[in-house]
Amino acid sequence: MAAVTEVTHALPQQSATTLSTIVELVRRITHADVTSIASFSLSEKTMTWMAASGFRVHVINGDHPLVRPMTDRLQHRALTAEGVFILEGIGNREELSAKNFPVHAAEGVVDLAVALLKARD
Repeated sequence: MAAVTEVTHALPQQSATTLSTIVELVRRITHADVTSIASFSLSEKTMTWMAASGFRVHVINGDHPLVRPMTDRLQHRALTAEGVFILEGIGNREELSAKNFPVHAAEGVVDLAVALLKARD
């Protein structure tokens, strides 16, 4: 498992507040245990959580983003999915090993739905 690395710069306060509001609203609307917004860098092979709601183990917000390496081919597949990408059985299935999903496993997440928000320009 890779060590947690923090980004050296924080989001502008307005952006951090907006992201926090969005994750909280999505969590309430979907009745999810946890929600998060993450950005992915294919060139650096990293995933950066920018905001989260419902997480108990990790504090993630504009002042404390969480950067992890993308270690699994499923993470790459989720990024190229046309619609919502669903993973079921994290930590319970060999192909979804908890070691490849350390943040989710630590939070007790077993099933995961990924919906991409693509930025333009």
